[in-house]
Amino acid sequence: MAETFGVDAVSVNIGITAYVVAGAAFIPLGGWLSDRYGAKRIFAIAIVVFGLASIACAACTALWQFVLARVVQGAGGALMVPVGRIIVLKNAGKQDLMRATALITWPALLAPVIAPVLGGALTTWYGWEWIFLLNAPLALTGTVLVLAYVPSVRDSEPKPLDRVGTVLIVTSLSLTIYGLSELAQPSLIGLDLALPAVGLLVGVGGRAVVPAGRVPPLVGLGPLRVPTFAAASLHAGNLIRLAISATPFLLPLMLQEAWGG
Repeated sequence: MAETFGVDAVSVNIGITAYVVAGAAFIPLGGWLSDRYGAKRIFAIAIVVFGLASIACAACTALWQFVLARVVQGAGGALMVPVGRIIVLKNAGKQDLMRATALITWPALLAPVIAPVLGGALTTWYGWEWIFLLNAPLALTGTVLVLAYVPSVRDSEPKPLDRVGTVLIVTSLSLTIYGLSELAQPSLIGLDLALPAVGLLVGVGGRAVVPAGRVPPLVGLGPLRVPTFAAASLHAGNLIRLAISATPFLLPLMLQEAWGG
């Protein structure tokens, strides 16, 4: 990819950052959109957006094109994850809840094991474009299955959207992630500005979870009062996700930059 875009390998990192930033911006909206417009409709739209953006990624010839395509792909992927889980959990009975949770968890655990081998084979034998083109038939199949088999789940009385909180939390998450990525490569704003900016944006995000009048916040912190949930999602869970998320990026860089692979 770096050779195609005429940049060094580390510069392609902005494509990963763009995807993560878009994901952080749209994930909080997933639950509200599914309640408002129906989980089935939003899930199908998200799959289509993800598939079309994947094709756009494969067609890119410049880094800026790739970044824009990754933003759109991140938006689609961000809506797929929470809305898909909402569909599964709302349609599973209490006796099937653990089994349903396992079914939607295991693919995410297996993907980091299979994807590097499959992605390396596709890149070596066919070209990096096929990493993204592979998503097209999967998206088409997924859309057909969703429209055919997924029941329509929609809240009969959707809650109003906390517009101010939404703007704050989307801005905070997006710019905080960008600020953290800038700490690794302080080329634009520098460390002296990056650290205070991240702190400020985290504070802005804190306002987004505070109820404003009668409108509930977009992201509530009530579930964190459950100790086991807090440990799995906020404390040890964050450390585990940091390690899992960093390995697929750091391992190829080590092979390419340090070992000359």
